[in-house]
Amino acid sequence: MYFVENYNVSKASILIPASDISEHISTAGMEASGTSNMKFVMNGGLIIGTMDGANIEICEESGQDNHFIFGARVDEIAGLRQKCRTEHSDKFVSASLKKVFKAIDSGTFGETWELQSVIAAIREHGDFY
Repeated sequence: MYFVENYNVSKASILIPASDISEHISTAGMEASGTSNMKFVMNGGLIIGTMDGANIEICEESGQDNHFIFGARVDEIAGLRQKCRTEHSDKFVSASLKKVFKAIDSGTFGETWELQSVIAAIREHGDFY
């Protein structure tokens, strides 16, 4: 993987045709992904991603042979969130996310105060982003 500084249309016109795989991952129903992934497919690239945003239209038009779709569908998300709320003591936190929070709280990743507002947004307010 490589980070391209000042990514723009000119750079995309060089990089996209040279790419074999395009990764587009978001929670279904939460991301209005752009059309750059359409350009990858038009140039023969494969999509690895969730069934969200432009991936939906691309799969409908080009068929699922060029796509490796995984994760929950938009109609499953509300049920998964409700299950998480009822099965775990924190309002909006799954068991695996609790382990992440515990590691952060213990200082594993550095100063704990730096991430407390992010953790509070998830724990207390259900910030799904």
